[in-house]
Amino acid sequence: MAQISVLTAVDDTKFYPIFLEYIIDRSQLFEHKSIPQESGNIDGIENTKWTLKMVEYSKGGSAAYEIYFTVKTKMPLKCEVSFEIVSGNKSVFQHFHDSINGSKTFVKSDFLTGHFFDLINEFCSDEKLFLRVKAIFSYSTKEDQCIHGKTSLIQNSDFPKRLQNHSQKDFKFIVGNEFVEIHKSFITRESSVFAAMFEHEDVKETQTGEMIIKDFKMSTVKAFVAFCYGEDIADSVKFTEDAIQLLKFADKYNMKNLMETFEEFYSKKLTKFNVAKVLYAAKKYNAVNLKDKCITFIESLQGIEKLESLMFLMKNFVKYSLLNK
Repeated sequence: MAQISVLTAVDDTKFYPIFLEYIIDRSQLFEHKSIPQESGNIDGIENTKWTLKMVEYSKGGSAAYEIYFTVKTKMPLKCEVSFEIVSGNKSVFQHFHDSINGSKTFVKSDFLTGHFFDLINEFCSDEKLFLRVKAIFSYSTKEDQCIHGKTSLIQNSDFPKRLQNHSQKDFKFIVGNEFVEIHKSFITRESSVFAAMFEHEDVKETQTGEMIIKDFKMSTVKAFVAFCYGEDIADSVKFTEDAIQLLKFADKYNMKNLMETFEEFYSKKLTKFNVAKVLYAAKKYNAVNLKDKCITFIESLQGIEKLESLMFLMKNFVKYSLLNK
């Protein structure tokens, strides 16, 4: 079994999952009713739409159904699509892997064919059956940047950047033999923990204007300082380990703005190689929105990729629980 990468560059390929589930009553099949056609957009990919429909037709004098999943896009995509039809302990599964450039239709043919009513009785062990469609769409960062430009991890306001080099900084973070300076007012704006600390004159850091950081690398601290001044710090979180350290930093010092900006940015950077590790970190460091995005992504994975992600999570959540008893 392949191992999940520890240092995963997320700036290579983007993955966008969708999951659709329909509950179909037996009466719909007996009455020869198809499920209503549905359509929607793929979140995160502009000008890309999907359509799902189930159509009854006649085959050899018997009724049958076909399921159509159509994707229309204005950019080249790679995709994996699976159909699963489940009732009780019976199931039908079909998986597709293909590229799309314009329009593509995936078809699950000959569903419930032959002696139609006998098959309904056999297949539908209860009153309902489930139709599940899972799909993952992907494209490279190079293609993405041609369309949308480079993704940035940056604040909306440019005021901090204008101030950065135009007034004396009054606070210093020290990591080992290195230090980085910042305006104290920007720290208090970003972190409620630092804001509370600076209100107490008897605290060492308040008196000296310095803080020694022992549990984070200088690169993480510099990324935070750059974020405070409105710089784009996307390159600082290109690798999963670095991204998780920044998330941990934001959680430890209650940096709501950094946390929200990070979650929005990184939810678009999930891959099958990093999602389990990111989910573990999102759970541990209270990134609720990012955690939900990771869960949705894992649910859309297929076969061995999903198993590897779940095994990683099981191993690390057990270890974390034992260490924190």
